[in-house]
Amino acid sequence: MTRFTTILIGDETLLIGCGDQLLDKGHDIRAVVSGNAQVRAWAEGRGIAAHEEMAGLRAAKPTADWLFSIANLTVIPDDILALAKKGAVNFHDGPLPRYAGLNTPVWALLAGEARHGITWHRMEGGVDRGAILVTRSFDIAHDETAHSLNSKCYAAGLDSFGELLNGIETDSLSSAPQSFETRQYFAGKRRPEAAGALDFAKPAEDVVRGVRALDFAGYWNPLGLPRLSVSGTWVFVRKAEPMTGPRDADAVPGQVLKLSGDSVAVAAAEGAVVLSGLAWADGSAADLRGRLAVGDVLPAPSDTEALRNEAEALASDQAFWCGRLADLAPAEVPLAAPAGKAAEYEERSLDLPKGMPRETLLALLGAWAAQGAGQNLCDLALVPEAGATDRMTAAWRPLRVLADPGLTLAHVVEALSDALNTTSARAGFADDLALRDPALGGLSLPELAICEGAAQGPDVPIRVMPGEGCCRLAFDRTRLDDAAIELLMGRLSAMLSRAATPNLTMAELLTLPEAEREVLLGAWNATQADYDPCITIHRAFEAQVARTPEATALIFEDQVLSYAELNARANRVAAALQAAGVGKGVNVGLCLRRSPELLVGALAILKAGGAYVPLDPDHPADRLAHVLEDSAAHVVLAHGPTGALLPETGARLVRIEEAEAGPEAQGDVDGGAGPDDLAYLIYTSGSTGRPKGVMVEHRNVANFFRGMDDCVDTRAGAVWLAVTSISFDISVLELFYTLARGFKVVISGGETRAAVSNGPIANSGGQMDFSIYFWGNDDGPGPKKYQLLLDAARFADENGFAAVWTPERHFHAFGGPYPNPSVSGAAVAAVTGNIAVRAGSIVAPLHHPARIAEDWAVIDNLTNGRAGLGFASGWHPDDFVLRPENTPPHNKAALFDTLDKVRALWRGEAVEFPTQKGDMLPVKTLPRPVSKEIEAWVTTAGNPATWREAGENGANILTHLLGQTIEEVAEKITI
Repeated sequence: MTRFTTILIGDETLLIGCGDQLLDKGHDIRAVVSGNAQVRAWAEGRGIAAHEEMAGLRAAKPTADWLFSIANLTVIPDDILALAKKGAVNFHDGPLPRYAGLNTPVWALLAGEARHGITWHRMEGGVDRGAILVTRSFDIAHDETAHSLNSKCYAAGLDSFGELLNGIETDSLSSAPQSFETRQYFAGKRRPEAAGALDFAKPAEDVVRGVRALDFAGYWNPLGLPRLSVSGTWVFVRKAEPMTGPRDADAVPGQVLKLSGDSVAVAAAEGAVVLSGLAWADGSAADLRGRLAVGDVLPAPSDTEALRNEAEALASDQAFWCGRLADLAPAEVPLAAPAGKAAEYEERSLDLPKGMPRETLLALLGAWAAQGAGQNLCDLALVPEAGATDRMTAAWRPLRVLADPGLTLAHVVEALSDALNTTSARAGFADDLALRDPALGGLSLPELAICEGAAQGPDVPIRVMPGEGCCRLAFDRTRLDDAAIELLMGRLSAMLSRAATPNLTMAELLTLPEAEREVLLGAWNATQADYDPCITIHRAFEAQVARTPEATALIFEDQVLSYAELNARANRVAAALQAAGVGKGVNVGLCLRRSPELLVGALAILKAGGAYVPLDPDHPADRLAHVLEDSAAHVVLAHGPTGALLPETGARLVRIEEAEAGPEAQGDVDGGAGPDDLAYLIYTSGSTGRPKGVMVEHRNVANFFRGMDDCVDTRAGAVWLAVTSISFDISVLELFYTLARGFKVVISGGETRAAVSNGPIANSGGQMDFSIYFWGNDDGPGPKKYQLLLDAARFADENGFAAVWTPERHFHAFGGPYPNPSVSGAAVAAVTGNIAVRAGSIVAPLHHPARIAEDWAVIDNLTNGRAGLGFASGWHPDDFVLRPENTPPHNKAALFDTLDKVRALWRGEAVEFPTQKGDMLPVKTLPRPVSKEIEAWVTTAGNPATWREAGENGANILTHLLGQTIEEVAEKITI
């Protein structure tokens, strides 16, 4: 066998498969050129020089025996081909010479070919003209798509590469010149008839084949999507199937036969087709029920040649626009509410400075948009004049405005002019481009559109219509209220007035108008309040003692202390601390368990003049040692038991039980601490490194107390349950603010925060339910990953817990340890006999309703009716690869729809779902669940208004779940 050296060029993973074969046979790959990062990573991992572009190869100038072009769509220059001493070979995804050029699997499908093939050929004599070396052919299946046929081509290429290598290795490679009598060449910009617009005057078989020929299964589609015109608007089609069964004999081509939420059945010249995966140009699912009715006739595409010509003209700049849109920084209007209703525009107008150039106005509008969103650059949607945009071209183009504060307006205008020249010299981009390019998934339209001439523009929060001496602005009143519109108009008016100043910087231009500055610095900052900034925490407490000495201050289990009793105990301990050296500016460790002594000790430290440093007795010894050392606490106040837990640091230990046994203090102890002295020093968790001390002074707390007075009801008789560890400063609110305002404070114990007495907690419904809720954050490998889940479920089952909740994917990595709660729920059901098994939660838009009902019906049977479901709409973008049609913002509507259907299936009702053929099939849940009604919750974020705005469907869900009207629900929900 003769070993040889090679250079590989290509952008798909087929190159990797062929490269591995070369290496396995001992051949040397000198260099790889690929725009695909995965291919380059493969090469670098094997010690092969990798270049992203030909220029890198040209600079390196490696020589090799052979050059292989594998899934490479660019023309290789002669100087690069010359690097191969023995020859260059190209992989072609079609049978030569009948299918030369690009995208040949698509053209073969459109032509109705029964067989297809691939070709390895020499690179000589022009594109796809070299002598044929190796071929493979295969059948085209009846349901073949562009994606599946491309996959067959790649598989055949990989399989036949060994034959090509064997011929080179044994010097037995034979070649045959091409016969060009049957040659067809398909240029890269060539597009299908009518650019994919469906023509129902053809047989159903042809229509279905046309859709499948453009089905790339979510991968990059270079040619276009099938489309049909509905009420003058293009709807894009992803799937098509022949409709089974007889059709109405009187139906004319294009007549709508059936209609559902996600599909439409249409009569063809022969037979009928079911079209599904329908979408508008913005990617949202197209429900045609509001625009079509059974019996309507869809128009045939008019002037098919013009459509094709337009699509081919757009193809010339397709690569440019893919790159430009991938880099889009859409202008945002942060004051605008999310879209949800049909736009309702209200127009305002502003006079323009006389003679203001178009470019200057556009630069000002871009800066205006960038200002509110805090962007230094943004893209506006520039809508050309009416008639300047053809019917398959997107109605807008991005226009970038650089609004860096340090630039002058002249520089911004110059950069904008360059951007205008760059885009105006090109055709626009196809209206379906974002649907065809996975890199553009979720493309966001800029929220500010510049509509020139008579163009109306897209539905965005703000449309601007520049005119001669005047600029009209249309604001969407469903997304912007009066206050927002007035604020934005004031900003733009001020910018237009300033623009006449020469050499103005963007920072100066964007200075807020005086009226807004007044609101921002005055009205919004009117926080002045009367309070005593000199009062300290303990003096505020002592003032309340003087007002209500006999009132109950503290309850802990069976212990009750009045304000006077609590104050007296704190004074005794404070005196002992002063004797131990505590005074102004001294930090004192506080290591006490939750009890009255904890509050006595903290008050005593403050009275003695010191600042308390919480030391949790349950924390590790090394953390306690770090806190003591870092805080320089020379005294520690502890119980006898907790004192024994402290590491040896040299700090003086004061035991609180001994301090309280000392003599009664004469009046309130005053250690001299003032408003500028530390009140406490609390340490962070250390999750980002070593724990760090946070110092808070008395004056900070006094300010906080005054602010809380506006938020907390401090009427006489108020009671507060204090549950927060003193190591977290919300405890300052729970313990010290409450005592400074006359509250009765109930301290929950550390052993169980729910036990506030020696008996069970009483409520209107009996004992409180406790459940175990798992959090899906364990992504590490391990043989016993789910042992904790099963052991905890058994423990909860045997100890009176109410439920085990298992999580789903949307709070962690894709899939994560809990990709589907029905799987973990079934495992819990198998090892328990009493406890409820609940999903917390099912991300409904990622699942089919029938699957949810079936899976949980199994669990309901395993548990004899103990199943329960929490539903969520989901938010993590990666998760929606499972159901891309439900990607936000479509997830909420999908949640409501799925909930309705799951509940109906659970009750035993038949719910209709579409089949592949477009028929509606009634489905009932099997197995039947034990429970008559599914116990369900909705996991959400927001406020009751969110549910009011959810519309009839959202209201129905809540009233079904809770048995109340939406008004009653909204009043009771707290998030």
